[in-house]
Amino acid sequence: MTANRLCDPESKLGVWDRWLARVYLPSCDGLKLDHMYEAMDLMYEHADKIEAAIFFHIADLFNLEVDLIFYDTTTASFHVDREDDPDRHANATLRKFGHSREGTWSPQVVVALAVTREGIPVRSWVLPGNTSDVATVEKVRADLRGRHLGRAMFVADSGMNSEDNRRELAGACGKYLLACRMSNVAEIRKKVLSKRGRYTVFKDNLHAKAVVVGDGERRRRYILCCNPREAERQRKHREMTVAVLEKALESHKDASATAQWAIELPASRRFKRYLKVTKTNKVRIDRGKIREAETYDGKWVLETNDDTISLEDAACGYKGLMVIEPSPSWPAESPGTRSRWRWMRFRSQNFSI
Repeated sequence: MTANRLCDPESKLGVWDRWLARVYLPSCDGLKLDHMYEAMDLMYEHADKIEAAIFFHIADLFNLEVDLIFYDTTTASFHVDREDDPDRHANATLRKFGHSREGTWSPQVVVALAVTREGIPVRSWVLPGNTSDVATVEKVRADLRGRHLGRAMFVADSGMNSEDNRRELAGACGKYLLACRMSNVAEIRKKVLSKRGRYTVFKDNLHAKAVVVGDGERRRRYILCCNPREAERQRKHREMTVAVLEKALESHKDASATAQWAIELPASRRFKRYLKVTKTNKVRIDRGKIREAETYDGKWVLETNDDTISLEDAACGYKGLMVIEPSPSWPAESPGTRSRWRWMRFRSQNFSI
């Protein structure tokens, strides 16, 4: 199965039924399908030791620098009617109802992965489908501590950023670099995004500046990043959206919020953020929300507890998260959002070891 994964990934049934007939492996002539399923059970029982042995062998072979640990999660859903019930099957505990990355509500599992900056897996986890991102940190903390990685910085997206998680991560890895939800944190809206000062230009699509908020133990270091090209793209898209809204409002004499056409506008994910209902029950464009949206154009904010990391290393280090969550349009998609892994591509590139 390992040889198959390296060459032409198939399922266990596919390996036994289709792949073995096309390759020269005399030692597998008497292999049965049940043997493959039993092998998976055996490997699962010893997965921790196997993963550790493989990682340290690869780390030594390629002389890897384990100074950055990139972490992300995704979900794998199942087309079944019920979640796992331990009362019926003692070992059935992982498939639980949860919200998938596609927004559906179905039985699923959460798959988590930590990799080095080169994309070499450090550790993987399969967790119950109702596990939130923030709830995975305690498990990650304990497991990564057991790897004795030395000085390593934990890099993750905004789904992992909470006060409890930052405390856990500081205990597990010491240092972290996390994306922030800009619009949800008052301190970022009021003190970080409004901070005056010039950006340092590292690349055409990556400008950054450091912002320190607070003093003493309450001191927090933020990295405000900007992509001018993405800011321009977002500005044009917003102008086009507002123009469509203005035309729609002008074409209807009755702008009552109870009119059918007016009801559909606020229900639209594209338009609702720029609309409001006045005290007279009229639908109007909210110019204040438009001005507020402008402050976020092309920007994302990072938070770190490492005072020694340079501005460039912090900004470029987070970009390295794309080795685990590839996105050819980066950073056209806001780096703080959680887009789903391109799983088959990632598996073929990294799981083959």
